[in-house]
Amino acid sequence: MDYPPGPEGPSQLTVVTLEDNAAGHAAGWNPPVNGLQLYTIQSPVELRKGTLIELSLTNPSILVPLSHEVGECQNRRMYPTTDSFTITCDPGGFTPVEESTLTYIITNP
Repeated sequence: MDYPPGPEGPSQLTVVTLEDNAAGHAAGWNPPVNGLQLYTIQSPVELRKGTLIELSLTNPSILVPLSHEVGECQNRRMYPTTDSFTITCDPGGFTPVEESTLTYIITNP
């Protein structure tokens, strides 16, 4: 199936993957955080008015080796002055566990 191209314009797209390691911890991703599901993530790019952030969460499967469970996190608040944003990861009981991976896409206008 062919899909039409997206709209032309000056939008900038950045894809970031944070793992449960030293680099991810430095950016604010360190699951689980004492049962809390609120994380403040430091963006590697400037956040501006009109910035969109889409998030997904991948957990290692406990029941099936070499497979993953996928869920979503929600962007709660963006802080353009510090290029950071706060997220929650508990939609419908799907919460991050040790070794979870957070992937997000930033679209800047």
